[in-house]
Amino acid sequence: MGPATAAKLGETSTQRQIPHSGQAASDPGKSYLLPRSIYLPRTLHKNATAFAKQNDTTVTALVLEAVNEVHTELGSYFAARAAAPKRPGDLFAVPQRKNKAGERTFQTTIRVTDEQLSVLDELASTHAVDRSKLVSSALRLYIESLMPNADWNSL
Repeated sequence: MGPATAAKLGETSTQRQIPHSGQAASDPGKSYLLPRSIYLPRTLHKNATAFAKQNDTTVTALVLEAVNEVHTELGSYFAARAAAPKRPGDLFAVPQRKNKAGERTFQTTIRVTDEQLSVLDELASTHAVDRSKLVSSALRLYIESLMPNADWNSL
């Protein structure tokens, strides 16, 4: 993903606009945000929500900021986790294991523009993960960078 694509995460979309009554469709109007569900481990959801509240922002803004800040680190992050060890006698390694604590996920709704969603999906595709895994990993890396002493081992 190039810098121009990464820069789109912070931009707003003007692709989808709802004209106000009496307003021509060609007039610049407000773009609207699309709700999208992502699934975060409960502990990460709880900590991200608290972190956003503490910093007077939204979870959506925190997600976008996290992806903006750590997108260049995600390749090595996913590569390190994909290298699951192959046990003696196994035919292949199984990297698709549940999270360490077997923690359930929590549905979270973020509201993003078409462009932001497109960039998130492109980045997820690049790393061969789904959007939820991308966001969870980005949040984990971002919050770890801001709070290095936090205990994230259970996530």
